[in-house]
Amino acid sequence: MRDVLLISHRDLVESHTRSVAALFRGLAEHVALQFAAWEDGAGPSSIASYARLVGRDLDDFDACIVFVRYRLRREGDPLQWDGFKGLRLWLEEDGSLNFAIGRTDPWRGSFPPVFYRDRFDVMVTMGRQVVQGLREAGVNAYWLPKGYDQDAFCDLGEARSGVCTFGTPWGSRRALLDHLGRAGVEVTDVSGPYATLNRRLNRFAGALVCNLRSAVPLGRPGRLLNRWVPRFVQLAPGIEPMIKTFEVAGAGCAPVVDRLDELAELGFIDGETCLLYSDFAEAEERLRAATDDELRRIGRGAQQLAARRHTWSCRAEQLGRLLEELIARRG
Repeated sequence: MRDVLLISHRDLVESHTRSVAALFRGLAEHVALQFAAWEDGAGPSSIASYARLVGRDLDDFDACIVFVRYRLRREGDPLQWDGFKGLRLWLEEDGSLNFAIGRTDPWRGSFPPVFYRDRFDVMVTMGRQVVQGLREAGVNAYWLPKGYDQDAFCDLGEARSGVCTFGTPWGSRRALLDHLGRAGVEVTDVSGPYATLNRRLNRFAGALVCNLRSAVPLGRPGRLLNRWVPRFVQLAPGIEPMIKTFEVAGAGCAPVVDRLDELAELGFIDGETCLLYSDFAEAEERLRAATDDELRRIGRGAQQLAARRHTWSCRAEQLGRLLEELIARRG
């Protein structure tokens, strides 16, 4: 079994209200995982200091995974590897920010320079198109799709009807909901505490997900106008499925989601395990036509797919295999 040092935030790894924490609980079944917490703002930059936190020497580890909030990693000092000879892996759930569409967006194009500055060997991120784009920029990137916590989301077997949505009101989501509202298509917002999200989702037959990228033009004047006119926003096709795609499927809701190339590869097939739309007009059309019976049927298919292929336990096994492959390749 490989020895792996994980450097991350305590709330990301140990919390039961953060879905991705289940990935690391599962990974510990495949590698000898030692967790060292990134504390107090940016945290120290020396990898040796984290090895000492867990009472080990650098030479004890076959790999080091860094899973740190990107803003802190970007603004922090370059990582000092102190002669570490193992695999240096950057795990990132927000790699899509590198492809933000706003010309002044601070994250746009910023990931490759941080990858090289911090002298990583590999970046693992959670969208296939994101990986392709990073590889074109010279980053040695690999795809690990997002997933969901099977202990937090399941079908409770209750009566379901209607369509819901939840989450942060990003520009694209606000614009879509504004369009549907003006068209008289009812979508209920069930945003609230993560711990009770599964219970709320189980009341609905379908759940609307919007992966479209968005930016508000004209700077501050544009942002002020966008508060009153949500459709005043620049839109572009999504670049990876949001984590809620897997969570709503795990809860037994039919995902109503915008088209992305990788969805079919992940098993989300239109009319069987999801409903797809290409633009706001098609979202309106498909929601008007969808019956509760159809959505419940699709939701059952989505839940079976999610439980079979998209739990964080599945992703932990995939990550474990990738680590073994990459470490063995180094000789």
